[in-house]
Amino acid sequence: MMMRFEDVIKVVCGNFICIADGKQYGFASKDEFKDSDLYKKYVVTSIKSKDNSLVLELQAWQPPVTDMDADWVKEHKALNGSEPSFF
Repeated sequence: MMMRFEDVIKVVCGNFICIADGKQYGFASKDEFKDSDLYKKYVVTSIKSKDNSLVLELQAWQPPVTDMDADWVKEHKALNGSEPSFF
């Protein structure tokens, strides 16, 4: 399960650690964290405590991919004669 930072960060108080791509990053505040690339490009995959510190494990955000073989896509093609457009 992945969580959005906005849902997690609003309840974080004080310093915390993030682990991403096998590296550990320390932050003194959520404002410091919000200025980092981690906040912009990653999502939270787990939250734990280690040595009296809050630890957020992160994973790079990947855009969702549509299954173009799904039933709803086939129905759309049959009804409209074309694949769905997401724009």
